[in-house]
Amino acid sequence: MKFIVKILDFLVASNVYVSLGVVSLTLLSLDIRQIEHPNLLWFVFFATLFIYNFIRLVNIQFTISKSATIRHRIIYRYKRFFWFVCIISAVIGFYFFLPISQFIFLPIIVLGFVSIIYGLPIFKNKFHLFRLRDVPGLKIFLIAFVWSYVTEGLPALINGEPLYYLALFERFLFIFAITIPFDIRDFNYDATYLSTIPQYFGINTAKWLALFAILSCELILFYRFFSIMIST
Repeated sequence: MKFIVKILDFLVASNVYVSLGVVSLTLLSLDIRQIEHPNLLWFVFFATLFIYNFIRLVNIQFTISKSATIRHRIIYRYKRFFWFVCIISAVIGFYFFLPISQFIFLPIIVLGFVSIIYGLPIFKNKFHLFRLRDVPGLKIFLIAFVWSYVTEGLPALINGEPLYYLALFERFLFIFAITIPFDIRDFNYDATYLSTIPQYFGINTAKWLALFAILSCELILFYRFFSIMIST
């Protein structure tokens, strides 16, 4: 049993679970369109694996000094291996990107840039360097925007469709809702200046906001489903 727990901890620490989550939502969007595109799925998986590990590894020295969670201890202990995973993910992701680059080149450049500056301390004010995620209240909206565009926008572009903003908003609400529990989990670790939703509104209100976002997402799905049924 302990071995299984260690394997699960390792999968979480390596961001494999996160990557599978992004791929699952992308697969859902492809399935709705009744198309198959394995190159996009593999690219999304390895690109997510690279971005999440890269940002985590660059910040691990700072993170480990601020918290001592099991996840961060695993990353710090096996950081050389995770750097290897990061590099391999970048190479494989680039390989799967080449066949589809003509469809998604510009969006990927923009999304990749936003993802990098989200986690790297490259901005400077009078006192210190800071990351885009350190802008008060911005973190959850950036995550929801990038995930929704990757998982819903890219399948549309691959299929030669214009972006359907209602579908993007529905996916945004879903990601927004499932991200709030992580902000609640990190309530005692996040700096107060971040003004996350639980910090700003309180944990109970944050839970209600997550439920409202999920409900709104489901109502949009309901509307889209019956619109398709009526039109056919």
